[in-house]
Amino acid sequence: MHRRHIALYLAKLLAAATLVAMVDVPAWAQTPAVDVSGRYQALADHSIDKTFATGWSTDAAIYITSKWSAVGEIGGSYRSESELDVALTLHTLGGGARWSPWRTSRLAPFAQFLVGVARMSSTATIGAGEIRVAQTKFMVQPAGGVTIAVGKSWGITSQLGYRRIFLDGDQDGDTGFNEITASTGVLFGF
Repeated sequence: MHRRHIALYLAKLLAAATLVAMVDVPAWAQTPAVDVSGRYQALADHSIDKTFATGWSTDAAIYITSKWSAVGEIGGSYRSESELDVALTLHTLGGGARWSPWRTSRLAPFAQFLVGVARMSSTATIGAGEIRVAQTKFMVQPAGGVTIAVGKSWGITSQLGYRRIFLDGDQDGDTGFNEITASTGVLFGF
């Protein structure tokens, strides 16, 4: 079921990107010094077979050259299991490099690789009490995406990525989580 939701989300994203690309916009004058974006994010975790439809992410990239930038990203994903009265939360913090191979007046594709930490927590309400469990683990996150210019210094950005959260097999009972993230939002260049 969750794969169908991600496929529908990506189809809507592609349709919106196509409409934006058809609008006549002024050319981006040059590569900005800094990009900042805020995005809605959906996550599919294949290890636990769950979709987190509510989420966000934001990043900032500082350009080192016209093609390479240093990037930092934070995000959160949330899911409630109402029948069990459990709330699942995942927050991530990562940094790394972004590569934009070329830029036209409208399009700027990119690929990036981040390393960082993922903070996973769950809260369960049992009777009148509440139980909280949390752990922080190492993660890697390769991703790719595209920014479509809408104005001179802003655009719509979308990203699709894979995230691996590493666990200790002996302590956690598994070696890690495999997740797919899809996000879209607004990017501003300065």
